[in-house]
Amino acid sequence: MKVKELLANYKNLSFEQKLEEAKKAYAELGARMQAAGYSADEIDDFATMLVRLAAGADKHSSAEELKLFEEATGIKTDKYEFFAMNKNAGEESFVSAVDEIVDCLKKEAKASAVRFVALFFVVDNELSDKEKALLARLED
Repeated sequence: MKVKELLANYKNLSFEQKLEEAKKAYAELGARMQAAGYSADEIDDFATMLVRLAAGADKHSSAEELKLFEEATGIKTDKYEFFAMNKNAGEESFVSAVDEIVDCLKKEAKASAVRFVALFFVVDNELSDKEKALLARLED
């Protein structure tokens, strides 16, 4: 599914529907990464980095994004740490680390990652240029 279609489909979902979609995308991403040899900790770290980039792309983190992340992944995060995530998300070393992982993912895992991270972008119903760039990078 193309990103524009995906975002349009997610935009009008309730929080509960977004949560169900996020859980499915996270489970799919985890299964595909595990099949490629990644450990559970590496999968959690990658999901956390994706959400950090998503939060940092528009320089805005919300309580709804935090709740969606925690409930979809089961990863508990301090709210102050979560809200500060966007401070480092633009650093070249952080982006490079994500790029390295993305380069190792197969097409199906990238599609799951796009579905997962797109849910965080629709919370504020706007898509910044950095958010578009991240989605394009994941779609490659």
